[in-house]
Amino acid sequence: MAGLINFEDEKEVKQFLDNLGVEYSYQCHKEKDPEGCQRLADYLEGIKKNFDAAAQVLKHNCEVNGHGESCYKLGAYHITGKGGVSECLKKAYSCFMKSCESGGWVGRARGSSPSTHSSSVKQIATVVYHIAEAGNLSHYCSATKFVG
Repeated sequence: MAGLINFEDEKEVKQFLDNLGVEYSYQCHKEKDPEGCQRLADYLEGIKKNFDAAAQVLKHNCEVNGHGESCYKLGAYHITGKGGVSECLKKAYSCFMKSCESGGWVGRARGSSPSTHSSSVKQIATVVYHIAEAGNLSHYCSATKFVG
């Protein structure tokens, strides 16, 4: 991927984006790099608009690698059912809490402290938890083991 890209040349841009997908896939699947997996999920979601594939990468990266950004995004997917994941607030809560436990990735990216991010995500997770409890969504998420 060396060299300058002429972003006015549609064919060149398409090739560049395809190469990015190959690179991110290699980083994730061969190098087992959690950051590479996050880039792959972002690529699948943002460039390819393949939300199902993005959700699978996010799920793996959250559950296996404990990657905070992937956990956070997977939680958002669970709120809406995006990417073919179950629409389940308790699962969303669990993902948000895993994101908190990972160390505050968004805080660093946005210039705030990791504790600020953790606090914000915990607030979101608490709201999600209370909505789930108020709506008695246990039937909706019957396969979910929830620890609150």
